[in-house]
Amino acid sequence: MKKGFTTLWILIIPVIGICQNEDLRKVTIKDTEVREIKSEYVKDMTYEIHVALPANYSESNDRYPVVYYLDAYYWGGIVIETYRLLRAFNEIPPLILVGISYNEASSAEAHFYRSRDFIPTDINEENLGNFRNSLPPASGGANKFLVFIKEELKPLINQNYRTSQEDSGILGYSLGALFGAYVLFHDPSTFDKYLLGSPDLDLDDFITLKYEEDYYLKNKGLNVTIFLSAGTQEWERIITSWLKLKNRLASRNYNGLNLIIKTFEGENHTSNIPGTISRGFRELYGRK
Repeated sequence: MKKGFTTLWILIIPVIGICQNEDLRKVTIKDTEVREIKSEYVKDMTYEIHVALPANYSESNDRYPVVYYLDAYYWGGIVIETYRLLRAFNEIPPLILVGISYNEASSAEAHFYRSRDFIPTDINEENLGNFRNSLPPASGGANKFLVFIKEELKPLINQNYRTSQEDSGILGYSLGALFGAYVLFHDPSTFDKYLLGSPDLDLDDFITLKYEEDYYLKNKGLNVTIFLSAGTQEWERIITSWLKLKNRLASRNYNGLNLIIKTFEGENHTSNIPGTISRGFRELYGRK
């Protein structure tokens, strides 16, 4: 019996070696292209851009709305495959998805870049707020990141793909929703639809609300559609942020604003991501 086991292991070991030494292909997302763009506005920064195209894109002459989504480094796969599941049952129309990521970045580098790009003001110990106990690794770059999107990224996409100028959207989650809100109150016509999930707004004494107040003093119209969501088991600062922004927008009666509010029962800051993406796509782009 022992001799049989010895023989078996002699046969298995070479097979294991072959498997370990074999060059394995990486999994890629179908119909998705990767581009790089060096920014002239964000210093020393080259962004990796993930462009997911509709099925049969090359076989048609149609033009498609574009959804720009943040944090492709973290959940780009969730965004693309959720969209494609909805497309499989014709719940939403064909879209071009453009994700902003960071080429070969470590987790620490990605955290640095997103904090720098998404947070509007310079954060220090005085304006950190009561909800946090550590400073972000960088901050204050939202204005330059917005210029990058408007002046570099959008022209690149429009020049290389058949895009529609209608129904453009931005998808931001957490700090990405902070940046989405920054765009909303500084240059809202940049996008037609805003998908803001679990907004993280408490930095610098909820500076987003000051931006909204400044915008409202000059404008009584906000001709966009906003999907604003949060989970019921989020961190306190997320629930507070969501409530403050929801109540402020609901109280203004902006001309042209379509505000869609959603809470996800039992979901926390991480588990809320898939539901926000799925429901957000359906609410903003769903078949009527």
